[in-house]
Amino acid sequence: MPAYVVTLLIGLFAGSAIGYLLSALKSKDSVGNQALLDDYKAQLAAERAKTESAITLNAELLAVKESVAQLSTQSNEANRIRTEAEAKLNTTILEMRRASESIFDETKKIAGALSNSQSRGKFGEAQLELLLQGAGLREGHEYTAQRSTTDSDSSGIPDITVSMPGGSLLFIDSKFPFERFLEAFGTEDQSQRDEYLQLHTKDLMKHVESLAKRGYHKSQGSPDFVVLFVPFETLLSEALRLDPMFLEK
Repeated sequence: MPAYVVTLLIGLFAGSAIGYLLSALKSKDSVGNQALLDDYKAQLAAERAKTESAITLNAELLAVKESVAQLSTQSNEANRIRTEAEAKLNTTILEMRRASESIFDETKKIAGALSNSQSRGKFGEAQLELLLQGAGLREGHEYTAQRSTTDSDSSGIPDITVSMPGGSLLFIDSKFPFERFLEAFGTEDQSQRDEYLQLHTKDLMKHVESLAKRGYHKSQGSPDFVVLFVPFETLLSEALRLDPMFLEK
């Protein structure tokens, strides 16, 4: 075989071998690069996930912070309102206490003044006249008044004589039984209070019986009844509470 042919074959073989090696190396580099690229992609995805988680967490923390700030504001406002309400309540209680003490003092003064029978008699008559005047009656015209100085039943003249249409006369006597009534409301014990009010009811009935014995209703021009006036409604209502048949007696 000629030498140049052998040389050509060797050259072709060497070229093929070199091409194969280059191809193999290129293929190996490509696989390595792909693996490296995949690794980079995985790392990038992980970092992206961390970033997204951090963003989400930060947003949640911001929302929590805003909620806490809002709750703090609401709490401060509630404390302010509560403090103002407590201050107003304390002021109201203090004012009520002062008013109660003032009323109590005035009540003691009134009770002291009404402990005297003459004072009670004058007070009852004054209340009766105010009632008549409030109804439009005039002293010396529609009614006449007998000025008394005692609350006893010694006088033979009624406190008030009202001139009725047609010439008839209505006799009114003012009575103010107060001692037992005052004692009743001076105690907190209900049973003891009712005992005093029972005595008060008997006192009131004595005034009714005494007035009936005077015979005003038999006077000329008088209807068959006489009016007994008490200055406070509770003087009668408490008697009716303990004795519902009081008015029928």
